[in-house]
Amino acid sequence: MASQPTEQSLLRPGKEDDKTRTYFRTHTVALGIAAFFGLGIAAFLVVGGILTFLPRNSTKVMWSGKNGDAMRSGHSSAFSGPTSLAKAAWTYQYPGLPYLADDYESPLVDADGNVFVGEAVGTVLKLSANGAVLWRKDLGAGGLATPALDYSDAHGKLLLYITPLVGGRMLALDASSGAVVLNVTYGRGTTGQGDGWSVGAAAGVVVVSGLAADAPMVRGMVSTPSVFALNASTGAPVWGFSAFEGPASLSNGSYGPYNFLPIIVVDDKPRPSLLYETADGAVVKHDLWRGDVLWRLAPPLGGDNQTTTTAGCAMASEPVGRRMLVCVSNVGYSSQIMSALSLELNGVIRAIDVASGHVVWQTYTEFFGEAAPAIAHGRVYVGLLGFSTSNVMTPGHKGNMTALNASTGAILWQTPTHENPTMGAASCVPDTFNNAAVGADGTVYFGWWGGYVYAVDGKTGTILSSFQTQSGIQGAPAIGDGVVYFSTCEHLYAFKKDTPP
Repeated sequence: MASQPTEQSLLRPGKEDDKTRTYFRTHTVALGIAAFFGLGIAAFLVVGGILTFLPRNSTKVMWSGKNGDAMRSGHSSAFSGPTSLAKAAWTYQYPGLPYLADDYESPLVDADGNVFVGEAVGTVLKLSANGAVLWRKDLGAGGLATPALDYSDAHGKLLLYITPLVGGRMLALDASSGAVVLNVTYGRGTTGQGDGWSVGAAAGVVVVSGLAADAPMVRGMVSTPSVFALNASTGAPVWGFSAFEGPASLSNGSYGPYNFLPIIVVDDKPRPSLLYETADGAVVKHDLWRGDVLWRLAPPLGGDNQTTTTAGCAMASEPVGRRMLVCVSNVGYSSQIMSALSLELNGVIRAIDVASGHVVWQTYTEFFGEAAPAIAHGRVYVGLLGFSTSNVMTPGHKGNMTALNASTGAILWQTPTHENPTMGAASCVPDTFNNAAVGADGTVYFGWWGGYVYAVDGKTGTILSSFQTQSGIQGAPAIGDGVVYFSTCEHLYAFKKDTPP
């Protein structure tokens, strides 16, 4: 069950007197009146005791998290990158090579074109659009989530929210200076995530994963990752959820989310909502502000080691007939199941009605899905991996980028990638694909575990350009004004439209 905090803890941790409550209420009213008459900087909402500011400059175009936005659409409706990846405009080499060549974080881009990315050594980096280092902040813990950018206070200040792998901490950094604004402990031990997990931030709430004190034990050894919602302004706990259902689906015994990719639907009714996929392919929807479970969709084949995923979901940023969530998972981990179905199909892509949790369509694919989809222009894009018949990864295996009709699930095209020359693509063991990103002009960008990054025509699947990075690729691309960024395990690459050959 989701636990409900007191009103005091939502407003300001450690202050539980009437004076504090009166201060926040009166100042909230004053700010709201000023904003209403155009004199202030922000409007606000107060729901369930959560003070949520809606600053005017929050409408600026940003690539604010992994897959671009709070709904993880993977689509920029405002900007397009280059169609040629022949030459990088600039590169940045991550520290710690060759021993810490495992940078899994995805880059973010603010409204001014600045780039933010975490480093495996435990530092967060801000670079200008030209690649100059503006600041670097050491968080004192290696292994970082992909952060989230959000405007959270009445002054329109942009904050970067991030969690280290160890310590159960959430930090908020001032995006302009790198100064630590918040540093709160919400869990214990590790986050329960191995790589590629993300923070979500929107509607006054920061969503993180971690281990709770009351999290159930799996096989008597491992706690399942829990989900926490924190007040974005104060870091105070709003609610936590640990009651995941279903058998363990990963070797580490994880019931909860893995490669956590929270989706926040700010304009959902009657209140903002949170959605995510768990490690066994189940999908859960919560009331973002209250924590109530609104629905839970079972895994495609019911769980019990029949399905598993390290991928995630995406929600379209533009209408496709109804509000749909598209999630990727895998089947075939049980030979009896596949025999009973008379199938040799390993991937499952499901479209889910956000309001009801009902499956709209379900498409099986020959290859495994290990990346979350992107949704744009009525199409779903997802990278798929080809295994051998024994489901053992070996050098030489290929994959493909697949496009599906977002309304029906019909496969529109599949584009093969280069053959993978080595396991782990030289320096790290990446996921098979990183999540795709789609520009306003329809160009699809993605990276493949063989070290290649691609620009593909979204309508036809034609490869427009590719570039060999000689490194594994975990981080998803980010799109800015005329630029696309790829983060490999070793370098950050910037490809621009105006780069000379």
